[in-house]
Amino acid sequence: MSYLARRLLLLIPIMFIVSIVVFGMVFLSGDPAVLMLPPEASAEEIAQFRESHGFNDPFLIQYGRFVGNALKGDFGVSLRYNEPAMQLVLERLPATLQLSGLSILLIVLISVPLGTIAALNRGSIIDYFASFISVFGQAIPNYWLGFMLMFLFAITLHLLPTSGGPGIKYAILPAITIAVNILALITRMTRSSVLEALSEDYVRTERAKGVPEGIIIIRHVLRNAILPVITIIALQFGYILGSSVVIETVFSWPGLGLLTINAIQNRDFPVVQAAVIFLTFAFVIINLVVDISYQFIDPRIRFIGQEQK
Repeated sequence: MSYLARRLLLLIPIMFIVSIVVFGMVFLSGDPAVLMLPPEASAEEIAQFRESHGFNDPFLIQYGRFVGNALKGDFGVSLRYNEPAMQLVLERLPATLQLSGLSILLIVLISVPLGTIAALNRGSIIDYFASFISVFGQAIPNYWLGFMLMFLFAITLHLLPTSGGPGIKYAILPAITIAVNILALITRMTRSSVLEALSEDYVRTERAKGVPEGIIIIRHVLRNAILPVITIIALQFGYILGSSVVIETVFSWPGLGLLTINAIQNRDFPVVQAAVIFLTFAFVIINLVVDISYQFIDPRIRFIGQEQK
């Protein structure tokens, strides 16, 4: 069986476990009829609502019905918006992707060059600066950073809006807030990977041949050092999606994170289930794509895989 087929089959147990957790949390949160209906609802209205929605059925029957509908993309109708839950998720998805894409762009454009320069100038002021950024960026809570950026650039300097959007100018502050923690991690990872690649024999061989330093760095060092960096960036995509739930709320960014928080606060369980299942599926697929891309970045991985067959 091919590597791709095995990874695709791995999706089944992952999504199965997630579906149990998501449905179980809603099932154990209390009587859905009491939670969903207004406090003034009568006992007859509660009983009718429970019966019409199948809440009187045993857990396995309710779960089986949930899975069957979910496989068709049907997570029910939002209790607040009276629209299909998955439709609401897909409508908010572009705003979240815009924010996540800008965050990743900032991470790559800053952390990879900074980590590389720090490794090439080990012990210099740039190296110490990169180390400071790594420690500071991972230590500071992103929600607190968001409030500080908002206070400085929006309220004090009036350079950027505090909330709203979607739009690039509205996305700058939340994107920076999300990027700082991961940027610090990737900077340190890039520095370590480049230092390790610089100590390899092939680098000394290329230098002995008189190959220009710039060509050695770009063609050999970065190509070998970038693979673990790509791995970390891909794995951090889940952190970006998770951070968006908090950061979108801080900046009132109209994305999937804000929709999920509002759905939790309003006990809009169909939307919560649709959002969590969708985000989990997206995270697994992105990691699968990254794994496959390794074979194009480093042919040695494909060779090792063939040797193990």
